[in-house]
Amino acid sequence: MNELIEVCQKFKDGTCSIDELYRRLSWIAVPNQFSEVVSRTEKELEFIHFTELEENWGGKALEVINKLFKEIGYNELNEK
Repeated sequence: MNELIEVCQKFKDGTCSIDELYRRLSWIAVPNQFSEVVSRTEKELEFIHFTELEENWGGKALEVINKLFKEIGYNELNEK
């Protein structure tokens, strides 16, 4: 889970592109209970990448990441 959170944080911090985020999500190992959530997140990011204008990628992907964090029970404020 640490790797998942790390790559999502890197995206939020601007040090990781949507392409890199999508690629890394596809091979990060997560507990079985979260695999469906991560898979859905991958699909949503791919959809954004291919259907949205590039200038909208960051905002739309950020919404997806925030939803992922909520679904896995990760609270950034409490984890820092």
